[in-house]
Amino acid sequence: QGKKLSNQTLIKTHKQLSAFLNYCVRKRLITYNPAGVVGNFKKVKKEKEYLTYQEFEKLLSVIDNIRDLFTIQLLFFTGLRISELLGLSTDSIITTEQGTSLNITETYYQGKIRQKAKTDEALDDLFLDDITVETYKAFLEYRKEHNITSKYLFANNRGKCEVIGDRAIRDMLKKYLKLAGIDKNITPHKLRHSHAALLIYMGKTLEDIKARLRHKDIRTTSNEYGHMYKERKISLANDLTNFRSQINENNKIVTPSETPIEKLA
Repeated sequence: QGKKLSNQTLIKTHKQLSAFLNYCVRKRLITYNPAGVVGNFKKVKKEKEYLTYQEFEKLLSVIDNIRDLFTIQLLFFTGLRISELLGLSTDSIITTEQGTSLNITETYYQGKIRQKAKTDEALDDLFLDDITVETYKAFLEYRKEHNITSKYLFANNRGKCEVIGDRAIRDMLKKYLKLAGIDKNITPHKLRHSHAALLIYMGKTLEDIKARLRHKDIRTTSNEYGHMYKERKISLANDLTNFRSQINENNKIVTPSETPIEKLA
């Protein structure tokens, strides 16, 4: 039909066709498997799309109510999965002397709340920054003003499920992206990628990101976000250039023998 198939579709189609043709060879309907002659399709890794912090600030500027503001802030600044977000209740956010953290014990799945975290690592403490905590307090006031009594933070006033659906979150995010003039296909899960990108920009290690995103294996973190460190390496090289330019007032290349230790200090 003139449409270009995605890499994932090609791999899946080739795999299924090859299995069928192997069956035909075993039944002696054909003499060889032509899919084997073609060879396997290699998986092409796509660059992950995410919001920069500047784009995120632009997005916040067009949000017109506290519930949506809290939702998007929570996704961007914690890296929560959408299933974890919708499973949050008023008992999920706990404040102690150490700070305010999330207790993730329930998740949303196919229109229902289940008493289960995605992984054991998902149960780890996930602390909130102070600005998100302040937005949360304002959101609680919003709930009181609108007589929302459900224990779930993102309650649903209609339908069988106690919380709003993941589709509602996606549509809400899409609306604000359009209002902000951000031409990116950002989904709630891509806000999780955006959180990881922000941490990398801040200079955090893969181990830090693994702990924050609560991955089971650091190899998952490396496979998902390792390529983003290329931008960080380029930034580091630029920082070194700026550092040397500041030391050498004449902006000339200075050899170690020409650079006094006192000047570097």
